[in-house]
Amino acid sequence: MSKLRSNLKIRLFVWVLVISIITGGISAQLTLFLSRGVDVAENQAILFGAGIGLVLSILGSLLIQLILRQPIKAIEKATQTAREVANGNFDVDFEEAKRGDEVDQLMHELEVMVVHIRKQATQMGSSSDKLTASAQEIAAAVHEGNASGESIRTAMAELSTKMNENVDQAYLSMDALGTVKRTMDEVAKEMNEALKSATVMQTEAENGKTLATDSVEAMHMISSKMEQSATLNGRLTDMTGEISRITDVISDISAQTNLLSLNASIEAARAGEAGRGFAVVAAEVKKLAEQTATSAKEITDLISGVKRLVNDTANAMTDVQKEVATGVGLVEQAGSSFEEIHHSTEHVYSRVKSVDQLVVKSDKEIDQVGLTTANILAMVEEASKHAEQVLQASSHQAASLSEVNGAMEELVAVAEQLQEETGATRL
Repeated sequence: MSKLRSNLKIRLFVWVLVISIITGGISAQLTLFLSRGVDVAENQAILFGAGIGLVLSILGSLLIQLILRQPIKAIEKATQTAREVANGNFDVDFEEAKRGDEVDQLMHELEVMVVHIRKQATQMGSSSDKLTASAQEIAAAVHEGNASGESIRTAMAELSTKMNENVDQAYLSMDALGTVKRTMDEVAKEMNEALKSATVMQTEAENGKTLATDSVEAMHMISSKMEQSATLNGRLTDMTGEISRITDVISDISAQTNLLSLNASIEAARAGEAGRGFAVVAAEVKKLAEQTATSAKEITDLISGVKRLVNDTANAMTDVQKEVATGVGLVEQAGSSFEEIHHSTEHVYSRVKSVDQLVVKSDKEIDQVGLTTANILAMVEEASKHAEQVLQASSHQAASLSEVNGAMEELVAVAEQLQEETGATRL
């Protein structure tokens, strides 16, 4: 614009100078001509020349005005167009260049500028719309982030409280595990003693089983011996019966002998002196018969006593056999009981051993649980510290989001204002 103005000033100065030179020359020539050819006073000639110069100046001015009329109109048109553009109206028309001078070049440059500004304004309007939408979305996101941050801060505060409670619970769990550990150690000691007692009981049960087996065998042996004794006692009874029969025969023989000796004594008495010796023999025979009868009676009495003893022995042996049979049954029952006891002790020993192994395993697992709980406690404490740090960071973030929210509200206001301004522009 300044260059155009300078060019116009130079052209105007040149035109004025040219016209002045022309009018001055014409005026001087006319004055000289009049002063030579016409008998006029010098002063009148000068006045006439001045008048002619004035007329020529006026005509030159009119000529200059006619020459500069079109550029001035073009400049006024350009000024009006620039004013419209300055007021935000980019919907202006430009005439096609005809002269090809600086004014046409100015209008062409102004048209290029308006087209460029219109394009930039269109892009700016689209960008302002996008900026407004983005700013509103960001503001909404910041608002949601602020609300989420508040929720996170509240959740982290609750989490921090819960973590502290978990730390307390973990310490209580550690104390409880310590108590359980001590109890399990005592149980392990008791189970060790129970295992020893079960081992002793199993050994004693095995010994009792062996003794019961030996007792059963001994009772069967006694029963066998008692049966043999009963058999021998029966044979003894038969033999005493045989002896009793023999003693009966001897008693009969002694009675007959006594009767014969009595008859012999009678016959010897009848014989007189001749039968005296025979009477002595008969008396001796009678005496022997009487002694034999006495001995036979004694033997019979002894045999009767032996029979009674044998019968008593047989009865006693029968009772003993019954008792032995009962004893065998009891011993066999005791053996079965000892067998059951042995199985039970083996089962008890197995169960006690299993419980002891479980106690040992549980003790190890409790140690592992204690170690794991300690690790968890350390992790919970570390998490609690991180939760507190996150809570502090959430508080700082909430403050930052509040500041960002305020800035975004200002940005939204600016974007809406820019959108209104670009919307007011006519393209």
